[in-house]
Amino acid sequence: MLRRLLVACVAGALVMLALVAPAEAVNLDGRLQVKGPGSVYTVSGATVSLATSPGKGVTFSLKVVNTGTSVAQYNVKVFADSHLTVEATTGSLRLTPLAVGPDGYFTAPIEPGAAQTIALKTTPIAGTTQTSLLTQVFLYATNNTSNLSQVILDTEIRAPKSSGNGYALYAHNGSQPFVGGDVSAQIATAPALKLGQTASYKVRLKNDSASSTEIGLYLDNVASCNAYYSTTVKAGSVDVTADAVSGHYVTPSLAPGKYKELTVAIKYVALAPSSCRQTFRVPYSKIGTTLLTEVYAYLMVHAAA
Repeated sequence: MLRRLLVACVAGALVMLALVAPAEAVNLDGRLQVKGPGSVYTVSGATVSLATSPGKGVTFSLKVVNTGTSVAQYNVKVFADSHLTVEATTGSLRLTPLAVGPDGYFTAPIEPGAAQTIALKTTPIAGTTQTSLLTQVFLYATNNTSNLSQVILDTEIRAPKSSGNGYALYAHNGSQPFVGGDVSAQIATAPALKLGQTASYKVRLKNDSASSTEIGLYLDNVASCNAYYSTTVKAGSVDVTADAVSGHYVTPSLAPGKYKELTVAIKYVALAPSSCRQTFRVPYSKIGTTLLTEVYAYLMVHAAA
């Protein structure tokens, strides 16, 4: 009986340590870094996506970095879409349900310049339809009132092989599944880039209807990207960037089930303060220059931390 009581007391003390803010002075010098695809972390404030199927989890990696000059602890809080289950671990220590609870998880003491790594696995609930499921991660000082940093983890439900739409747009990077089809605003993220490196994507313009059709493409080339990243669009070996940017690129007539695949390269050419999100749009109903209906997908790239 005494032994059981001692075990219960120790377990209770450990839980209290996780729930109660440490007594050290509040440190406001801390940042989150995040890694989705690839092996390189990107900077605080990033939105990073991984694509998957319902019931199949994907794992993001977070770093809590002490950017100050003294040993510090931090509070990590996770807010996930209701269609996701979330598991957080650091080493062999399971952090859920603390990290997703109202009090959050208090890190171990972190030396100046060092970091604590947290693995965060998100799994879409079985039966979830194609969509984007967001998980917000906030880093607070131990006073729980100073928000120091945040990142967004985007779990994308992959696109089906056929959308039924004659003007479908699919996009992916590397070995990740395609997103898009006839579902707009999904994100394909590349691994974080160091200066001079290039991210490569495939953008597939596909006729998923029962009749032959041509498909037009418009690259919404965000001006803020152009100062730090250069974007090239190719159809085979032919550079069609100018046509895509002007909205004048059109595929040959595509039979039902056929597609035209474009290669998109985004190169990191100048030190960037943040990320770049290029928007590819397929307009399929137009009056003059006004788009009535369209599907679109985002290609996302980040600078390495």
